[in-house]
Amino acid sequence: MNSDRVRILVVDDEPDHRLLIQTILNEFISQKLDLAEACDGLEALKLFQTWRPDLILMDLWMPHMNGETAIRQIRALESQWCKADSLSFRYPSVRILVVTAATFESDRASAFTAGCDGFIRKPLDLDDFLYKLTQHLDSLNSGFSKAFQHPWPAPQINSQAGLCSQLKPNSGDVRCTAGIF
Repeated sequence: MNSDRVRILVVDDEPDHRLLIQTILNEFISQKLDLAEACDGLEALKLFQTWRPDLILMDLWMPHMNGETAIRQIRALESQWCKADSLSFRYPSVRILVVTAATFESDRASAFTAGCDGFIRKPLDLDDFLYKLTQHLDSLNSGFSKAFQHPWPAPQINSQAGLCSQLKPNSGDVRCTAGIF
Protein backbone atom coordinates (compact mmCIF):
# COMPACT_ATOMS: atom_id res chain seq x y z
CA MET A 1 0.00 0.00 0.00
CA ASN A 2 1.13 3.56 -0.65
CA SER A 3 1.83 5.03 2.82
CA ASP A 4 -1.39 6.26 4.40
CA ARG A 5 -3.30 6.55 1.14
CA VAL A 6 -5.11 3.76 -0.65
CA ARG A 7 -5.12 3.76 -4.46
CA ILE A 8 -8.29 2.35 -5.98
CA LEU A 9 -8.85 2.01 -9.72
CA VAL A 10 -12.49 1.80 -10.86
CA VAL A 11 -12.84 0.17 -14.29
CA ASP A 12 -16.21 0.22 -16.06
CA ASP A 13 -17.34 1.31 -19.50
CA GLU A 14 -20.43 3.03 -18.04
CA PRO A 15 -19.66 6.51 -16.60
CA ASP A 16 -22.70 6.30 -14.29
CA HIS A 17 -21.36 3.09 -12.75
CA ARG A 18 -17.90 4.58 -12.17
CA LEU A 19 -19.46 7.67 -10.59
CA LEU A 20 -21.68 5.63 -8.30
CA ILE A 21 -18.83 3.42 -7.07
CA GLN A 22 -16.58 6.43 -6.47
CA THR A 23 -19.38 8.17 -4.57
CA ILE A 24 -19.89 5.11 -2.38
CA LEU A 25 -16.15 4.88 -1.68
CA ASN A 26 -15.93 8.55 -0.75
CA GLU A 27 -19.02 8.29 1.45
CA PHE A 28 -18.09 5.19 3.42
CA ILE A 29 -14.32 5.17 3.71
CA SER A 30 -12.64 7.63 6.04
CA GLN A 31 -9.19 6.45 4.93
CA LYS A 32 -7.50 8.82 2.51
CA LEU A 33 -8.15 7.59 -1.01
CA ASP A 34 -6.61 8.22 -4.37
CA LEU A 35 -9.21 7.22 -6.96
CA ALA A 36 -8.67 6.76 -10.67
CA GLU A 37 -10.97 5.45 -13.36
CA ALA A 38 -10.68 3.62 -16.64
CA CYS A 39 -13.35 2.98 -19.26
CA ASP A 40 -12.02 -0.37 -20.53
CA GLY A 41 -9.40 -3.03 -19.98
CA LEU A 42 -6.78 -1.34 -22.17
CA GLU A 43 -6.93 1.85 -20.16
CA ALA A 44 -6.91 -0.17 -16.92
CA LEU A 45 -3.77 -2.00 -18.02
CA LYS A 46 -1.98 1.28 -18.79
CA LEU A 47 -2.98 2.77 -15.43
CA PHE A 48 -1.93 -0.39 -13.63
CA GLN A 49 1.57 -0.08 -15.08
CA THR A 50 1.99 3.64 -14.42
CA TRP A 51 -0.10 4.33 -11.31
CA ARG A 52 0.18 1.02 -9.38
CA PRO A 53 -3.19 0.84 -7.59
CA ASP A 54 -3.64 -1.14 -4.39
CA LEU A 55 -7.06 -2.40 -5.45
CA ILE A 56 -8.93 -2.59 -8.76
CA LEU A 57 -12.72 -2.77 -9.10
CA MET A 58 -13.15 -4.30 -12.58
CA ASP A 59 -16.21 -4.79 -14.76
CA LEU A 60 -16.12 -7.83 -17.06
CA TRP A 61 -18.03 -6.71 -20.15
CA MET A 62 -16.28 -3.75 -21.77
CA PRO A 63 -15.20 -2.75 -25.28
CA HIS A 64 -11.61 -2.88 -26.60
CA MET A 65 -10.42 -5.25 -23.85
CA ASN A 66 -12.77 -7.08 -21.51
CA GLY A 67 -12.16 -7.41 -17.78
CA GLU A 68 -11.11 -11.06 -17.89
CA THR A 69 -8.35 -10.35 -20.43
CA ALA A 70 -7.20 -7.30 -18.46
CA ILE A 71 -6.98 -9.38 -15.26
CA ARG A 72 -4.91 -12.04 -17.02
CA GLN A 73 -2.53 -9.42 -18.41
CA ILE A 74 -2.19 -7.67 -15.04
CA ARG A 75 -1.33 -10.97 -13.35
CA ALA A 76 1.19 -11.76 -16.11
CA LEU A 77 2.87 -8.37 -15.60
CA GLU A 78 3.06 -8.95 -11.86
CA SER A 79 4.69 -12.31 -12.48
CA GLN A 80 7.25 -10.75 -14.84
CA TRP A 81 8.08 -8.01 -12.34
CA CYS A 82 8.61 -10.52 -9.54
CA LYS A 83 10.88 -12.69 -11.70
CA ALA A 84 12.91 -9.64 -12.75
CA ASP A 85 13.40 -8.46 -9.17
CA SER A 86 14.60 -10.81 -6.46
CA LEU A 87 13.02 -8.45 -3.92
CA SER A 88 9.49 -9.34 -5.01
CA PHE A 89 7.97 -7.73 -1.92
CA ARG A 90 8.42 -4.43 -3.75
CA TYR A 91 5.68 -5.57 -6.10
CA PRO A 92 2.80 -6.79 -3.94
CA SER A 93 -0.12 -8.25 -5.84
CA VAL A 94 -2.89 -5.82 -6.53
CA ARG A 95 -6.28 -6.96 -5.24
CA ILE A 96 -8.80 -7.26 -8.07
CA LEU A 97 -12.51 -7.41 -7.36
CA VAL A 98 -14.82 -8.01 -10.29
CA VAL A 99 -17.96 -5.85 -10.13
CA THR A 100 -20.28 -6.97 -12.91
CA ALA A 101 -23.82 -7.63 -14.08
CA ALA A 102 -22.67 -11.04 -15.35
CA THR A 103 -24.95 -13.60 -13.74
CA PHE A 104 -23.70 -16.89 -15.16
CA GLU A 105 -21.61 -19.12 -12.93
CA SER A 106 -19.27 -19.61 -15.89
CA ASP A 107 -18.49 -15.84 -15.85
CA ARG A 108 -17.66 -16.04 -12.15
CA ALA A 109 -15.48 -19.12 -12.66
CA SER A 110 -13.67 -17.51 -15.61
CA ALA A 111 -12.97 -14.36 -13.58
CA PHE A 112 -11.42 -16.38 -10.75
CA THR A 113 -9.43 -18.48 -13.22
CA ALA A 114 -8.10 -15.25 -14.74
CA GLY A 115 -6.89 -14.17 -11.31
CA CYS A 116 -9.51 -12.03 -9.60
CA ASP A 117 -9.69 -12.02 -5.80
CA GLY A 118 -13.42 -11.47 -5.42
CA PHE A 119 -16.68 -11.24 -7.33
CA ILE A 120 -19.51 -8.76 -6.72
CA ARG A 121 -22.70 -8.75 -8.77
CA LYS A 122 -24.63 -5.74 -10.01
CA PRO A 123 -27.00 -4.34 -9.05
CA LEU A 124 -24.87 -3.61 -6.03
CA ASP A 125 -26.01 -4.70 -2.63
CA LEU A 126 -24.38 -1.96 -0.55
CA ASP A 127 -23.82 -4.16 2.50
CA ASP A 128 -22.22 -6.95 0.45
CA PHE A 129 -20.10 -4.52 -1.58
CA LEU A 130 -18.66 -2.78 1.48
CA TYR A 131 -18.16 -6.04 3.36
CA LYS A 132 -16.17 -7.61 0.51
CA LEU A 133 -14.22 -4.41 -0.04
CA THR A 134 -13.33 -4.34 3.68
CA GLN A 135 -12.08 -7.93 3.56
CA HIS A 136 -9.71 -7.20 0.71
CA LEU A 137 -8.47 -3.91 2.10
CA ASP A 138 -7.79 -5.72 5.38
CA SER A 139 -5.58 -8.15 3.51
CA LEU A 140 -3.57 -5.21 2.13
CA ASN A 141 -3.00 -3.62 5.51
CA SER A 142 -4.03 -5.28 8.75
CA GLY A 143 -6.58 -3.17 10.54
CA PHE A 144 -7.61 -1.10 7.53
CA SER A 145 -11.27 -1.89 8.12
CA LYS A 146 -11.12 0.42 11.13
CA ALA A 147 -10.96 3.22 8.58
CA PHE A 148 -14.56 2.52 7.62
CA GLN A 149 -16.92 4.96 9.25
CA HIS A 150 -19.58 2.38 9.97
CA PRO A 151 -19.09 -0.84 11.96
CA TRP A 152 -19.97 -4.13 10.30
CA PRO A 153 -22.27 -5.98 9.97
CA ALA A 154 -24.65 -3.14 10.93
CA PRO A 155 -24.57 -0.69 7.99
CA GLN A 156 -26.11 2.75 8.33
CA ILE A 157 -27.95 2.55 5.00
CA ASN A 158 -30.25 -0.44 4.66
CA SER A 159 -31.77 0.14 1.24
CA GLN A 160 -30.96 1.39 -2.21
CA ALA A 161 -33.53 4.13 -1.70
CA GLY A 162 -31.60 5.24 1.39
CA LEU A 163 -28.38 5.29 -0.59
CA CYS A 164 -30.00 7.29 -3.38
CA SER A 165 -31.25 9.91 -0.93
CA GLN A 166 -27.72 10.32 0.45
CA LEU A 167 -25.97 10.48 -2.92
CA LYS A 168 -27.85 13.57 -4.12
CA PRO A 169 -26.32 13.57 -7.59
CA ASN A 170 -25.89 17.11 -8.87
CA SER A 171 -25.59 16.38 -12.55
CA GLY A 172 -28.36 13.88 -13.08
CA ASP A 173 -25.81 11.30 -14.27
CA VAL A 174 -26.79 8.81 -11.59
CA ARG A 175 -30.33 7.55 -11.77
CA CYS A 176 -31.46 5.91 -8.58
CA THR A 177 -33.85 3.11 -9.42
CA ALA A 178 -34.77 -0.22 -7.88
CA GLY A 179 -31.65 -1.65 -9.54
CA ILE A 180 -28.83 0.83 -9.06
CA PHE A 181 -27.05 -0.49 -12.16
